Amino acid sequence: MVTIDPELTDLLDQKVWRYMKLEQLLAIMQRDSKGNHALHFQPLFGMKDLSEKRLRTDSTERLAEKLPSHVTGDKAEIVERLHDQQIRDMCISSWCMCSYQSAAMWPLYAGPRGVAIESTIRNLQQCFADLRDFPMGVTIERVRYYPDAQAKEYSKEQVWGSHSIKWQSYECEHELRAAVICREDEGADVPIDPTVLISRLWVSPEAEAWVVRVALNAVRQYGFDFSVDKASLGELR
Repeated sequence: MVTIDPELTDLLDQKVWRYMKLEQLLAIMQRDSKGNHALHFQPLFGMKDLSEKRLRTDSTERLAEKLPSHVTGDKAEIVERLHDQQIRDMCISSWCMCSYQSAAMWPLYAGPRGVAIESTIRNLQQCFADLRDFPMGVTIERVRYYPDAQAKEYSKEQVWGSHSIKWQSYECEHELRAAVICREDEGADVPIDPTVLISRLWVSPEAEAWVVRVALNAVRQYGFDFSVDKASLGELR
C-alpha cells in the first residue's frame, strides 16, 4: 500500500528529482538476491539536519505531560528515548520537488560525476513493486518548512509525530519524502520497477564526456532504454 499526502493528489504530474552518485544508480539497475530492483531508503537518524534528531524543549515537556500517571522516572528522558526509537525506525527516500533542475542539489548530493533521476510524483507512487516486507507500506509527503517565527507551530507538529517538517533554512531542497518503517540501522531496500520510476536520466553538468558514455553504456548493459543526457544549467551563446 502506498499512501500519498492529500495535498499532492492534484500534483501527480509534478516533476521530482533524485540527485545521486553514479554507483547509487547502478545499485538501482542491478537485481538483488531476490531478483528485485530496489530503491534504498536511508535511516532518518542519519540525516544531516540535526533538528530532526532532537525534540524542542517545549515539545518534550508537552509529550511528557501526556504520559500515563503510572509511568515513573524522568519523563522527559523517557520521551526522548521514545522519539529516538521513532527516528531509528523511520527510513526515507528524499526527492527534490521542482519543475527544473537545481544548481544547488547537484554538488550537494551528486557531485561532479553524479546523475539525477527525473521522475514525477505519480511515477514514484506507482513504482513500488512488492511491499510484503513492509506491512506499513510507503507514505509520500511533502516536507513543510517553518521560519523561526513559527517555532510554536513547529513544536506542535513534533508533538503530533510529524517526520516531514524542517526549518526554513532547508527550503531550497523542495523536499518530497517517501518513507517506510524499517528495523535496520543501514536502511531499507524497497523493491521497485525502474521503468516506472525513471522518466529520464541526467549526468552532472560538470561531468566529462566519458562519464556520459559510461552512464549510457551501463544503462544499456542492464537492459534499460532510458534517455541519458548531460545536464545544462543554462545555455552559453
